[in-house]
Amino acid sequence: MGLRHLLRRQEHHEPPPPVERPEVRRYRYLLRAAPPQVLEKLHARALSVLDPGVRANLLRTAQERSRAPADLTIEDTDILARVITEAEQRRPGLLVTGYNEMALGRLAHLVLADPTSAPFLTGYDSWDGSDRPLLPPGEDVVVRQYRYLLRTAPLDALEAAHREALSKVDPGDRAVVLRTVQTQLVTGAHLGVEDVEPLARLVCLGERRDPGALTEAMPPAPLKVLAQAVIDSEAAFGLFGGYAAWDGRNPPRPQEHDDSAYGEDWHTGLQSRGRDGT
Repeated sequence: MGLRHLLRRQEHHEPPPPVERPEVRRYRYLLRAAPPQVLEKLHARALSVLDPGVRANLLRTAQERSRAPADLTIEDTDILARVITEAEQRRPGLLVTGYNEMALGRLAHLVLADPTSAPFLTGYDSWDGSDRPLLPPGEDVVVRQYRYLLRTAPLDALEAAHREALSKVDPGDRAVVLRTVQTQLVTGAHLGVEDVEPLARLVCLGERRDPGALTEAMPPAPLKVLAQAVIDSEAAFGLFGGYAAWDGRNPPRPQEHDDSAYGEDWHTGLQSRGRDGT
């Protein structure tokens, strides 16, 4: 092989990715493992002692990549701590990948040096290093976050998020949502794919009254499209406060109950009446 060919190969050879510092890797794990209320306090304490130049980089990244208020300053450490926590809960790695190396290293060091972080690092050695939240195998993170909103968000905010999401998704995906509502909830037969507001209301009420009725019946691809649109909506911002501590389980489905005169269980009726019907 000639020298010229070797030189050409070297010119086009891509450098290997930078090795991640152990402290930064542990910090990323903590973002996945600790409850939001703990992360907010850890970040608030770290931000309060960080150099103003470092805080400026963190703030600028938060404003460019998330919905951080434009009038937020480097002195608003408590608010910035909440913004960082919520942004990373909503989309893991969103801010971490935007910080410069020095700012990320110093933030990671101070957060990890806080004794409060230690109990939440117990599973670090078995972590694969990915930015996926720590969740049961086989469940898509977007769908899991969507299920969390369905279970915990105030109903008015949930409906607003669905109205915004349904108005933005492709009509084909909206048609799948409508069809699922009509078949699973036996309602909405008069609705069309453009009836976003009543469809949003039915989705929210249906899932609140019978958890999983729609999410378990909807095809995976349209479900993920809807889930992502709801998560990204303005109305969903700030609603992930307890996500990291959530166990992922749906609440039990309600028991059907008929309050009418004919609503008793058949065996109870037989026992109370006698075989001759009297």
